Amino acid sequence: MSELMKEYPASYVGCNLDIPKSNCTLDTCCLAQSYFLYRPTYPGNLFFAAFFAILIIPQIWLCVKYRTWGFGIGMLLSLLLEAVGYLARIGLHADPFSNGSFLMYLIALTIAPVFITAAIYLCLSRIIVVYGEHLSPFRPRTIAIAFMSSDFLSLILQAVGGAWAESKTQSGEDNQGGVNIMIAGLLLQAISLAIFVGIWAWFQLRVLRGVPTHDPAKVYTRQRAFFYAFNAGLLVATAGIVVRSIYRVAELWGGFSGKLWNDEVDFMILDGAMIGLAALLLTVLHPGAAFGDSVLQYAYFGPLSKFPGPKSRGLSNLPYIWTILRGTEGTELPQLHEKYGPVVRIAPDHLSFNGGASAWKDIYGFKKNVCKDPFFYSKPFNGVASIVTADNENHARQRKNSRGRSAIAGGHVSGWVED
Repeated sequence: MSELMKEYPASYVGCNLDIPKSNCTLDTCCLAQSYFLYRPTYPGNLFFAAFFAILIIPQIWLCVKYRTWGFGIGMLLSLLLEAVGYLARIGLHADPFSNGSFLMYLIALTIAPVFITAAIYLCLSRIIVVYGEHLSPFRPRTIAIAFMSSDFLSLILQAVGGAWAESKTQSGEDNQGGVNIMIAGLLLQAISLAIFVGIWAWFQLRVLRGVPTHDPAKVYTRQRAFFYAFNAGLLVATAGIVVRSIYRVAELWGGFSGKLWNDEVDFMILDGAMIGLAALLLTVLHPGAAFGDSVLQYAYFGPLSKFPGPKSRGLSNLPYIWTILRGTEGTELPQLHEKYGPVVRIAPDHLSFNGGASAWKDIYGFKKNVCKDPFFYSKPFNGVASIVTADNENHARQRKNSRGRSAIAGGHVSGWVED
């Protein structure tokens, strides 16, 4: 306590311990009788309240656009609680002794990140599906249920511990029991995130060593730059929440009279900024856009977007299907080729060629960055692609592995032919 008195001498001026905290005002009591040894700053807390509130708008729009209901609900609950928590801190700026504002701040900002972590857990399940469930050490559903259950338990512990600690503080009793429960919830959250990152790393290692799914839609998603950016952003967001959880454990470990609890700068950086960074990344690098669920994104940024053709053909399969139903495909395709050239995009995932023999390499070759439909390949045995069933990515890897042995094999074959 003496160290805090030296660091915050003004907070101990004018103390009147005869007045209960509930009846205190800034004129009758000192800040040491409030919940902090400082008055929460108005500009800083207003900034974070506005920041999180503003992010709610694009999150609602993105949730509806991409139909990411589970992820969207988690993010919206977290952003709402963050905004409410910082508004409560603004209330503590006006009245540092307000029990209602303190309780709102303590519970809202303590449990808000739990919902972001729930949204992050759902993302890994989608990532596993994109690469192939056979590469994951656990089923996506198992991962989602396990981590969501851990998240829910963490939420309960933090909420109950916060309410208990505040009630004991208000009555002047020892609040360490409630603080310990909050610490347990935060530790559970940090440990869950650490295990989550470990499983993620394990999965990525298996992806590098294994053979991803050949589904053309999944291959298209994996090859997009935005998907890689989303993965990087998700990792940074997770790291930010881990940093925040460790900070909150250390903060509460020292108690409400500890140094970390009474340092607003540390709180703004290690709590507000970390969660703010995570929320911003998960808005700008939204999973709906990463997994290619948007029609416009597929039409204008997909692997076939560089090929000429009517824009309506890139947006939907309906024009192509309509020509087939009308029986006019045979007359309309030559017209499209006459207008756009030898290669025309006739549907979001279809090209039409009329270049004769020169088109064979484009259609059947492996070196073009256009995913071929697995329908045209033999089905791989036991899920492992051979040299004749591999897609572009695996065929390149197989050619590289066999390059050094081709001369030896060629020598043996030549000998057999001569014999």
